[in-house]
Amino acid sequence: MSLAVNHRPLIAVIDDDASACKALSRLLHAVNMDVLSYCSALDFLENGESHNPDCLVLDIHMPGMSGIELRDHLHGHARPIPVVFITAHDEADVLKKAQDGGAAECFLKPVDDRALIGAIERALCHKERKTRNGASTPHPATAAWPTCGSCVAVK
Repeated sequence: MSLAVNHRPLIAVIDDDASACKALSRLLHAVNMDVLSYCSALDFLENGESHNPDCLVLDIHMPGMSGIELRDHLHGHARPIPVVFITAHDEADVLKKAQDGGAAECFLKPVDDRALIGAIERALCHKERKTRNGASTPHPATAAWPTCGSCVAVK
């Protein structure tokens, strides 16, 4: 794996399914990424946002604040962190909303490990390239991630 970032990337995994968080954390640790796991969007806002993660792996359907609502909240507060969505629900309208709002990519569970790692790497490389070029990470309303439109769940 070759990432454009000069440090071990910090990935925040946010999913109300504890077993999914644990499995994703193990996977990402195995490919040299640092991982913080959160059981809800609120848990992340209260405990994780200050860690400045490089990318979020975010479940769409969670009690309380959904993954889409969290992404919108962060973008509304000038924190457009790259997001790779995961979901167990194959709902075309929800997946389209995730994609249209600027998801790097989105996947149906169970997620293919290699595809997820590839999506995270592309999001990190894009973020690093934007930072290196002096531009901020694009807001979904003004610019798309390079993989936007390739939502695995809706193909």
